[in-house]
Amino acid sequence: MGLKKGKGMKSKICRLFLPVLLLMIFTGCGNQEKSVKCTLKEAWEIALSDAWKWADDAEAILISSTDNHDSESAENGAGGKRRCWSFMFHSDEKDKQYSVYVIDGKAVYGQEASTPRYATFSIDDIVLDSDELCSLVQGQLKGGVNWAWGYHYIVQYRYMDENGEVPQLTVSVRGINDAGQERYMIYNPYTGVLQVVLDKTGYDENGRSIWEIVEDYREAQNGQGGQQVESTDSYAGKSREELEEMREQIEEEFSVYESAVQYRFDPEEFYNAVIDGLVSGRFSPFSNCKTYEDDEEWKSKMEAYYGEGWEALGE
Repeated sequence: MGLKKGKGMKSKICRLFLPVLLLMIFTGCGNQEKSVKCTLKEAWEIALSDAWKWADDAEAILISSTDNHDSESAENGAGGKRRCWSFMFHSDEKDKQYSVYVIDGKAVYGQEASTPRYATFSIDDIVLDSDELCSLVQGQLKGGVNWAWGYHYIVQYRYMDENGEVPQLTVSVRGINDAGQERYMIYNPYTGVLQVVLDKTGYDENGRSIWEIVEDYREAQNGQGGQQVESTDSYAGKSREELEEMREQIEEEFSVYESAVQYRFDPEEFYNAVIDGLVSGRFSPFSNCKTYEDDEEWKSKMEAYYGEGWEALGE
């Protein structure tokens, strides 16, 4: 899969790690009568229970939704649920891998495999479930057509920079943009923050897809809200009352205004979610806030929190 910089785009380039096994997104494996749709985490629990029968130290190395058993519809995966998911697990004890599908709520076609891999990851590493991801991409992504129908959800390690030596764990939603191009929206799994948006702009001379970065939020996020999980240590042990006295500092450090604008959150709800995370030690404010699709409703939330002229705060 080829990558190149788009005209006028930032210099960083995201080199995707897409192993052959990711082709499971599009392959079929027989039909079943009853249709049961699952979110990513619901399917993960089913697949993990099956993988633990194979090896009690099994952990995931790749997850993707698939088109198996679905009719050709751009609405597949809308709401974050898919009928079929594919999983690849690794066992250190066996030094082998295990692939399995979850189809209609059941683990099927499990088999031992050998494949290149990076590190494993656990369900606790992923802040957002696929239904929450689908909510975040509304207005920026539509369900795919012709190939990879609907919305697809992928958890995998990727090389996020052209010269990167260490791949990073990512969560992605795949669909199409308003121009009908295939699009990836890539999120930080630990924080739920959007990092990079990629559009497929064509093919190179070898027939490989060319993906261009159209939005790269990583540099802007350095030192800001979603990237600051480690910085929560400085608030450890403080009561809610003590944190409330630090409101201005917390709003700035965790980019309450910027996050409310980018994700169309109620800023008060997001601020309270940050405080809840700091108090509880389970910091995941992005997964605990509603994205407002109604423009007037969202603007009323912004005005209620910041007052009239709140738009000027971002200038």
